[in-house]
Amino acid sequence: DDAKATEIIRAICTAMRPDSKLFIMDGIIAGQNQRDVAKDFDILMLGLFAGKHRTQNDFETMLSKVNLEISSITPTSFGISIIQTQIKKLK
Repeated sequence: DDAKATEIIRAICTAMRPDSKLFIMDGIIAGQNQRDVAKDFDILMLGLFAGKHRTQNDFETMLSKVNLEISSITPTSFGISIIQTQIKKLK
């Protein structure tokens, strides 16, 4: 769930240096009414592990809570994406 995921990422974030990167490998759910392999995995995860599906916006919101931001997203052919994050830069 979001609370546990945020807690885990917060713990990792405290160990990060300013130039560190955190890579998250997960499915990013596509928009409504779009065919997506990540949605198939999502159904499996929800059924087996009470998992949580997230859109890109959901990831951005969760990461923002621990002062991280997405620097890139690389889709793979396996229905998951590699989400590269970094500590938010001051604007």
